[in-house]
Amino acid sequence: MGVKMNSQNEDKSKYIETLNVAVRKILKRIMTPWFWNDLVCSLFSPDLLIHEQMNIIEGFIYSVIRSRRKALLESKQQQPGDNTETSTPLKRKRLAFLDLLLEHNITDPSRWSEADIEEEMEFFFPAAHETTTESVVWTLFCLGNSTDCQAAVHQEIDAIWEQYDLDREGAQCQLTSEHLNQMTYLEAVIKESMRLYPPVVSLGRYISTDIVHESFVIPKGATVCILIEKLHRDPHFFPKPDAFLPERFLDPQAPHLGNSFAYIPFSGGKRNCIGGKMAMKELKIILSILLRHFSVQSLKKLGEIDIDPVIVSMPRGPVDIRYTPRL
Repeated sequence: MGVKMNSQNEDKSKYIETLNVAVRKILKRIMTPWFWNDLVCSLFSPDLLIHEQMNIIEGFIYSVIRSRRKALLESKQQQPGDNTETSTPLKRKRLAFLDLLLEHNITDPSRWSEADIEEEMEFFFPAAHETTTESVVWTLFCLGNSTDCQAAVHQEIDAIWEQYDLDREGAQCQLTSEHLNQMTYLEAVIKESMRLYPPVVSLGRYISTDIVHESFVIPKGATVCILIEKLHRDPHFFPKPDAFLPERFLDPQAPHLGNSFAYIPFSGGKRNCIGGKMAMKELKIILSILLRHFSVQSLKKLGEIDIDPVIVSMPRGPVDIRYTPRL
């Protein structure tokens, strides 16, 4: 969005903290059907209502939109030849997503209204603030339990760094798509960790037509909850489902490749995650730089840490990892 959060050392951390509180309240209401009704919930469990949290969340998002709009207008006013096509920021640099929407709103308000922008931001702001972070944690946890897999990752990363001279003196390390595309084993490691610990615990789907199974019928109009972790541990598609085996994502004959919905860390179908490819690049960048400089050792074994059943696959308890410098 073109905004620096500095969420670990500034008041803006209140947004993330508030969002986490709201998510947990929503989840608790989902799991308590008698509180689905707002009136009943307000009478018997008003602490589950999220009006206060939504005011904070929306207020923060609106303040960001206003701030970016002001900066964009000031930038346009400072350019010579204002109102010409070549003077727009689109011609000078690639815009952040929020700036791009604001540019369209300023140019043609009938196409992108302020309400449209606010709706987009309310969705995209919280959409990936935890999923990438937790995926990094789970991947390091898995690698810390497999010295062989970690050695293979180190070998692949070191080879890429040496081939492209990424540590040359006086130059900042700049990973490009060309470098990331060669991290095939690291990608397999990330995919396998997301199989065991998917970024999102579950997803819902509305049933638009009756689904007839051998022993039951899911009626039209029902909403089903798909537990991604359980799906990813189906032994029919993933032999030794509880084992960490990245090689299964390098095997062109792997059983899960025969069904496009057997592995859905970013959901599936028309409503899959719009940021899946970007997330994979983020994970490769973070993990490759970190593992270039450190070896990791998990102080707990696979299976000793459970997933906390919130929307994002957060660990239930601390994930203790020991870092050892390599360089």
